This record gives sequence, structure tokens and C-alpha cells, in this order.
Amino acid sequence: MTSDPNLQMQLGWKDHVESDGSNVGGCDPASYLREQQFPPAAQFYLQGTTQKGKGLCPTVEWYIERQIPANSGAVSIVLDEMIGYDTFSNGHALERDLILLIADAATKKTWKYNLSFDIYIEGGWKLRVSDAKGDWVDTGLSCGPLAAGICHHIELFHAFDVTKKTFGTKAVAIDGVLYLIPAQFQGIAAEETNWTAGLAILQVQQEMTAKAGDAGLAMSQELLRADLVWP
Repeated sequence: MTSDPNLQMQLGWKDHVESDGSNVGGCDPASYLREQQFPPAAQFYLQGTTQKGKGLCPTVEWYIERQIPANSGAVSIVLDEMIGYDTFSNGHALERDLILLIADAATKKTWKYNLSFDIYIEGGWKLRVSDAKGDWVDTGLSCGPLAAGICHHIELFHAFDVTKKTFGTKAVAIDGVLYLIPAQFQGIAAEETNWTAGLAILQVQQEMTAKAGDAGLAMSQELLRADLVWP
């Protein structure tokens, strides 16, 4: 087993917003930042929108790139995070993605395994995963509201097959409760891409509700642990 621990404290975090052409969706917030707090915490914060009245969700995607080690076709994300009271009231979704870029040994083509997951706050704390097109699909599961101001332990269990070029999220554990993702959301087809192979990209994306964005409110959280574990 290989562990890549405490990524929230590592150097190299970058960010995307809609106006930079990265297609994160929604609209640009009025302000946003990732700030290193007292170890091991890192704070992620965004506020309002520069496009008031358009009904769009202010969105920021923070990400860090890591090398993919030798592995068994499985990877877990282990998170300890604390959502702010403003997130509880103003949040649209909490998104936690892992993008794997793996080259086919025979053809040398690169394939993208889009292991995306979110907690859809505005939709009733539903658990969603992405399909082959990168669109959100409802798993039929929900975790119930996560209390603000306390630490929540979240584990995402992913699997991928570089021979069949498929992937899926097997299960999610939130505060000790295990949610098994139904079988129809497994075996999703990977997508050919021109991105650089050999990278695992961990993404922390926050989206405010359009209503909260128009009101110029804020959304924040602290990430106290972010590990990649390769069995």
C-alpha cells in the first residue's frame, strides 16, 4: 500500500474559475482564496459573484497534481473536513474529484478516468457520481445534513481497470456510515484525452447556490486531512 498523505498542506495547489476557460461551470465569485491555517488545516473560501442576477452558481475548483504510483487498480481518498455555517446555509454542492490520466501501454494513448463525486446540498444532501460524459447522476443515496462546525470523516473508494478502460466509485463512508454505490454506476467508460499521462489530480470544488451568490454571501470550509491511498 502506498499513501500520499496530507495533500491539503502541500505546495502546488492551483485553481480554476469559469472565466479562465476551464469549464468548471457556474460563474466567477467576487473573491476566493485557499489559505494555510495552523497545521494541518487549509481553508477554502469564496464569496458572492461578479455576475449578479444571472442565476448562476459561484464556483471555484482548487486542484493539486500528484504522480500515480504502481497500484492494484484501486485508490481511496481520505478526508477530514469541517464545513462552515455559511456553507451549510449557502452551499450548492461540495465536490471532491480524482482525475486519473493513464497511458495505454500498447497504443501510448492517454485515457482519462473521471472519478468525480459530490454531496448535492441544495438537492437534499444527495450523493452523486459522474457518468462517462462527466455529467452528474443521482445514486439514489443521501447522507442527511452534515453539521457545521465539527469535523467530518469522509472516505471515497474508487476502482479502475486500465485493460477494460473503465472505472467507478464503489462506496463512500461518511462519519462511519458506509454507502454502497449501486452496480449500474460501475464500469463507466474512460475517455481518450490529450492531457499529460501519469498524473492523479485531486480536485476540491465548492459551489454556492445562485440565490446566495446574488446576495453576496460566503461559503467556507477547512480541510484537515486529504490523503490518497493506493492499495
